[in-house]
Amino acid sequence: MKRSLATLLLPLAVGCSALPALAASFPCQQAASAQEKLICQTPALSQLDDELAKEWQKSRAFLTGNPERVAQDKNLTQFQRGWLSSRNTCQDEECLRQSYQQQLNRLRYLNDVTQHTMPDPIARPRRGSCFDGDYSYEYYLQLSDQEYAELSDYFKEMYDQKAPYHLVNVTLNTEDGDISGNGSVAFRYATKLDDITLSARQMTDTQAIGQTESSFGGQKKLLLTCVDNRQLQITVFDAAGESYLFDYLMVKGK
Repeated sequence: MKRSLATLLLPLAVGCSALPALAASFPCQQAASAQEKLICQTPALSQLDDELAKEWQKSRAFLTGNPERVAQDKNLTQFQRGWLSSRNTCQDEECLRQSYQQQLNRLRYLNDVTQHTMPDPIARPRRGSCFDGDYSYEYYLQLSDQEYAELSDYFKEMYDQKAPYHLVNVTLNTEDGDISGNGSVAFRYATKLDDITLSARQMTDTQAIGQTESSFGGQKKLLLTCVDNRQLQITVFDAAGESYLFDYLMVKGK
């Protein structure tokens, strides 16, 4: 059973501030803000802006002929405005890139779920190396001098070792578009280790949607996006697939 786009977007739209309606893409000669000018000056950001505009168009195309079109279109517009408000707080290229990439991941996932409950692949995917192999994500905690001074001697010693604060390892296997995997999530200071299992289906050669089960976190929905043959973006949503939680940029082991 297909889910309505309004149902999927509502939790993400709640609390968005009211802004003038803006398109996801814009003529560069009309760029007014520092963010828009930087997007126009940076080819990689311009490409992300074009990709996002296409996803917005796809979302609105789903509303054609829908009896609840007016209400759903309102939710979609609110969702878009909320993101623009967040994007316009960025002060540099990296912040804008992350903002665009996260919003692309959200929309692609929502558009896929709008069409399918747990979909079969759109077409038989070409086997590639992206959805096979061992991946890892490492985050190193960065503290200010004041924050460091407030640590106990035990945690200062751990911090000085420069060990990962947050470590994720995942092993993936793919056959005929079906992806399976297992891994672990570790938080160093909390001494917490969470085992996870993963299952997904490829929608294209570079994207798959699925879910994960963990011993602590329960069930979550996933969007897997191949950045290239060595990097995999894993975007995590809540169990209903409605609210974006976080994402990891995983790097393949050598």
